[in-house]
Amino acid sequence: MGDPWQWYQDIPVVSRCYLTASFLTTAACAMDLVSPFSLYFNFGLIVYKGQVRSHSPLGSARSAYQLELGAIEACHR
Repeated sequence: MGDPWQWYQDIPVVSRCYLTASFLTTAACAMDLVSPFSLYFNFGLIVYKGQVRSHSPLGSARSAYQLELGAIEACHR
């Protein structure tokens, strides 16, 4: 088996950036540095309803619940 760093460097640039961003995002969510609800992107709510930011940056249980309800309602329209 080869060197992990060499394997990482051999990955194409775009794939390497995607892999790194995915890893860092997953790690940040796992360590509770960022809420998964703050990363949620709902095209319909943002574009058609203008809800660029629907909850506080710290995220509360109530705003996360409202965001989830909004996503469920948007899916059923």
